[in-house]
Amino acid sequence: MENKVCIYTICKNEIKFVDRWLESMKEADSIVVLDTGSNDGTYEYLLEKQKEYSQLIVRQQEIKPWRFDVARNESMKDIPENCNILMSTDLDEILLPGWADEIRGRWLEGVHERGVYYYTWSHLEDGSDGRVFRYDKIHSRKWEWIAPVHEYLYRKGTKWDGSYSSTETLYLCDNDKVHLHHYPDMNKSRGSYLPLLELREQEMPEDWYGLIYLAQEYNYRGYYQKSIDKFNYILSNYKDKYNTIEQASCYLFMGEAYVQLGKLNEAIAAYLTAIDIEPSYREPYLNLAKVYFQKKQYDLAYAAVVTGLKQSWRHYTWLERNESWAWEPWDLLCMICFYNGDKVSSIAYAAKALSYEKDNERLKNNLEICLQLSEDKELI
Repeated sequence: MENKVCIYTICKNEIKFVDRWLESMKEADSIVVLDTGSNDGTYEYLLEKQKEYSQLIVRQQEIKPWRFDVARNESMKDIPENCNILMSTDLDEILLPGWADEIRGRWLEGVHERGVYYYTWSHLEDGSDGRVFRYDKIHSRKWEWIAPVHEYLYRKGTKWDGSYSSTETLYLCDNDKVHLHHYPDMNKSRGSYLPLLELREQEMPEDWYGLIYLAQEYNYRGYYQKSIDKFNYILSNYKDKYNTIEQASCYLFMGEAYVQLGKLNEAIAAYLTAIDIEPSYREPYLNLAKVYFQKKQYDLAYAAVVTGLKQSWRHYTWLERNESWAWEPWDLLCMICFYNGDKVSSIAYAAKALSYEKDNERLKNNLEICLQLSEDKELI
């Protein structure tokens, strides 16, 4: 059969993204949009756009009570039967020209079940990629969504089985032709996430992966001890379920909670455990350096950053942060050297940090201060 691609999505009050998103997705054979109750004109505007995009299918239906899996599964009901390759995107995301032919040309029907590609979740000040990880929302018709929030695809007819083998995977990370870019509305509320994550835990008590999201959300909301307790529960009961990055991230987030509670020694222990579990994971080294810096243990702070730079490599997981692979290590080294009396090195590191974000006022000020206080006028 001829491969046909369908892009499908859900949306609510996202009229400002419609034109950019449709222009990006127009290479698809079908484009399906389920509006879940917009009152800003999004739905009506999408209906108008059907005159321009003949493959566009639009419907409106409110989902009450709200949950992401129900909405996405409802949107899939409108996918035409002749489409065998499905890809879920959101309206604040775009693909670059040429993506559809790349997928159509490489997908083997009856063999491939999922497609894996790069996803840029955030961008740096100059527009270059920031936080990047692998995504897998390309799939055959054998999958549907589960979980109220942080929903994921699982095989129909199974109990939450979201796994797929390497032979079933179309790996699209070998070039940049299929690369999804995210340009989010930073004012969009995530207020529903915590109750939905707690609902996920109630509905899916064996869903050990969802617990990481819940523990992180407690941390994000400022429930630091609750976050620590949940991470300890995860590590006591499900440690063997997670890969080493995921295990280390539990200690990373516990360390951050300990810092907020003023328990710096406990934070250091958590970060060192994370490093021991996965020495190539950069974030724990940088967090460890921040605590040592706070304790004015500058030599230990310097060693933590330098060791992290030497030992770590990018895993392209959602548990990595874009600043860790951009300005942050150099900014830390600048401050560490400055307060440790090495003004010459602080200048070099300040300049290196600024090279990633040239309009960052704080980084500009750091460099200016380092230059003003340096006694090496020839260097300046």
